[in-house]
Amino acid sequence: MKKKLLVLAIAILLALSTSALLPTTSSRKPNTIRIGVVFPDAEWRSWYQPVFEDIIKKDINAYLDKLPNTRFTPDLNIEFLYEDAQAGEGQDPRVLHLEKVEYFASIGIDLVIGGFFSSQAGPAVDYMTKNKMLLFSPSSTSSGLALPDDALYRLAPTDSKQGQALAEMIIRKGVTSLIIIRNESPEGTWSTEAFELEYLGKGGSILNITTYEYDPDETNFTDILRDVEDEAEKHEDIDGILLFAYQEAADILGNATSYDTIYDLPWFGFNTAMSEQILENAFDEAVNVTLIGPVTVADNSSKYWEMAERYENLTWGNNSYLTANMIDAAWIIAQAVLETKSSFSTRRFPINAVDIMEVLPDVASRYYGYSGWCQLDEAGDRANANYEIWGYGLVDGEPSFVKYGWYDMWTDTVYWDD
Repeated sequence: MKKKLLVLAIAILLALSTSALLPTTSSRKPNTIRIGVVFPDAEWRSWYQPVFEDIIKKDINAYLDKLPNTRFTPDLNIEFLYEDAQAGEGQDPRVLHLEKVEYFASIGIDLVIGGFFSSQAGPAVDYMTKNKMLLFSPSSTSSGLALPDDALYRLAPTDSKQGQALAEMIIRKGVTSLIIIRNESPEGTWSTEAFELEYLGKGGSILNITTYEYDPDETNFTDILRDVEDEAEKHEDIDGILLFAYQEAADILGNATSYDTIYDLPWFGFNTAMSEQILENAFDEAVNVTLIGPVTVADNSSKYWEMAERYENLTWGNNSYLTANMIDAAWIIAQAVLETKSSFSTRRFPINAVDIMEVLPDVASRYYGYSGWCQLDEAGDRANANYEIWGYGLVDGEPSFVKYGWYDMWTDTVYWDD
């Protein structure tokens, strides 16, 4: 009997020692960090949720599996929960985005990747700051949200950075006198102010700013363009038009054909480069006015291109700066979790957004991601980025986007393609 008990005891000890040597899997780990993701709408969710599930989550948890348990106790894994701000008739996507954030707060999630649009990030910031939550945006750019000590961190440079790129680009084209056409949205106002400061500082002059009430359903801009035409005829030294517009840019270009003076001038655009609406509905007009503008791009690194093939197969189109920023946002949060000392002090793993925000800027400053260096400025926004300059033209006889050059923000220099 004693011999049988001894054999059984040895077998149990062998089993325990063998299991201790087996690699752990994220599904067995006792501590889970939950990160909420709020997409702008259902279409974006269909594009990018597979990237989170099939690439980001798997890669981060595989990395966490490799960490030595003797150093990082307790074990943990990352989990993403998804919502979107798809608006039905009579609903406001800005309000819906906030409601999704409030839902995450109600179930104990205070780490959120969202606010892809500034119009959705803005209404959520006050609530999240008050409730000590973190909002990490891959793509919001509004300069009006560049505030220190709030809950918002952003991996896209603000519109003021694009204004800097635009100003240098236009000056290098020899255009020193502009008329600006812009909508009256807050984003249009902030973007114009940022550009104006840079452009005037480089010796340019703005002869007139013509504004229009922003209505995404408006298609007739003849009255606005008539005013711009009158202004251009009054100023013989006018040598360019700058357009701050969104999806309405194609309609503005289409209407401009009736106004000879401004239609003969070179046009530059803010948020108008690589526009599918312009390519499909105003290609000839864009080519006629040689419309060009800056587009934020990731660093041309081996790390970026190594990832490209993986996520191109999962999303709606080519790999992009936005996709790279989404991946980097998740990784920066994960790295911040690992650098939060209190995270490893107890079995309950008491992590919260306040802990993360204390170390996140420092983590980002040391992180070279798929989009490039992720250093943040004092407002929690990306400090610097590069831009390519894109316009429209024929490629192999087909209407297409055409790259004309690039802008190096670190040196404030434009390089034109030959």
